[in-house]
Amino acid sequence: MTLRNRLGIFYRNLFASTHLKQAKSRLDSLLEAYGEDPESIVRITEEFKGSGWFLEIRSWQIRTEFIGMVVWAKAQKPANILEIGTANGATLLAWCRTAANKVVSVDLQGGIH
Repeated sequence: MTLRNRLGIFYRNLFASTHLKQAKSRLDSLLEAYGEDPESIVRITEEFKGSGWFLEIRSWQIRTEFIGMVVWAKAQKPANILEIGTANGATLLAWCRTAANKVVSVDLQGGIH
């Protein structure tokens, strides 16, 4: 690991609580501004911009497939969802906006991405 990488991790850890508060505020604003329809949920993941460890909520799916997944999940109205592999959290956000009861996310510590 280079010195630059180590300094970046130190910086993100040092300001993590501040960045978390800022990210939560930005996400709350987007959630308030947009509706609960699938297109809006996907748009939130595209427009969110944070900082530090909370830099982005990004989907790895093709946009139309991601919207289709949210449409399907809303139609199924699942009570509980288990997501294995969270990556940047876009599908996790979609699950949280569609599940009726509980969403659980499992990921490797530090992740692979």
